[in-house]
Amino acid sequence: MTTETTKNEENCDTSEDIVFDAMKEEYEHCVKRSEKLDNKIYILLTVCAFIFVLLTSIIEKASTFQMSQDMTKISLIIIYWLLLLVDVVIFCVLLEKLVVLLGSIEFQRLDINNIMELNIIEKNPRTAVKYIGANYMQCVENNHTILEKRYEVFNTCVRFLVLNVLLSLSLSFVCVFIFMK
Repeated sequence: MTTETTKNEENCDTSEDIVFDAMKEEYEHCVKRSEKLDNKIYILLTVCAFIFVLLTSIIEKASTFQMSQDMTKISLIIIYWLLLLVDVVIFCVLLEKLVVLLGSIEFQRLDINNIMELNIIEKNPRTAVKYIGANYMQCVENNHTILEKRYEVFNTCVRFLVLNVLLSLSLSFVCVFIFMK
């Protein structure tokens, strides 16, 4: 063997190690990303607790309305009740989606038993890295797809939360006008 052949073999081994490490890092990134999503869900659920208090006070104010002959006041009360109904429905849907997001995820994992059964460890390093790398990449792709879907649902929850806050604030303002009349 020449010195150049030895250097090329070392570079291949080094390249294989780098590629293998990169694949493992990408796989671990999916797991960390899932943990970050869970933390974001917990934060939104905490915000929902504060909104729940606001929502219950808005519902309580609705029980103090007194009917009158004034059509403007009756119109405001009807608008108030309709907005309140929409607000409560959005809040319930938001909570349901967040709780569902907290459910466990079945990530695809590298099956070590398969590697042992196929005796991949005994093959040359390049073959082993290719086989394990392909399996890692399949796991990463599958896990990435799962996470993207969950992030889409999470982003929908954020939109619902913003809408819920805006509706709750609107209800508070409408309530002031109802009591002014």
